[in-house]
Amino acid sequence: QDQMLLRMAVADELARLNVLLQPRGSDAAGESPSQNYDVETVLKQRVALAETTGMDIRLSDVEPSLRAQGSPQVLAQVLTNVLANCERHASGSPVRISAARRGRIIVLRVCDFGPGVPSGQETDVFECGVRGPKSRGQGFGLYLCRRLLNAESGEITLKPRPVEGAGCTVVIELPVAGARRPVEPAPGAAEIGRA
Repeated sequence: QDQMLLRMAVADELARLNVLLQPRGSDAAGESPSQNYDVETVLKQRVALAETTGMDIRLSDVEPSLRAQGSPQVLAQVLTNVLANCERHASGSPVRISAARRGRIIVLRVCDFGPGVPSGQETDVFECGVRGPKSRGQGFGLYLCRRLLNAESGEITLKPRPVEGAGCTVVIELPVAGARRPVEPAPGAAEIGRA
């Protein structure tokens, strides 16, 4: 069963990457249509792929039958970026993912137990090009996550742990299938569109 899940995860990942590599304007590179999809399937596939790298990752509390409205490829990309940040900034730390419905939204929490984000910088990390002093990244990952989710009426935020240096929690909100919220433009979207 684990091998079957990993095969499906790899196949979906290859399909997702293939779309990303298509030239702009080609049919395959078009936007993924909004659909009603099973959140747990996406989570299990991301966890299966992350486990192959040696990450201590687990689904700790996932409410059954959660269905979101949007693109499963978007959620897969967001989780890929978030888990890459966990690996980069909290290497060796356990990662736990939970998911539950709260009214018209599905709330995912990705928790690590690394050094966390300095207090007061919880929103700064979502700006384009912002990165930590020791980061090897370019500062685009979380910025792109927010833009992708905003386009689907979703959101991503970062919550520090109550104790400084005790990790952080990334909160991802998705609209429940059939209950989309109005789309709000991502911060700076107008300027990027004019660039």
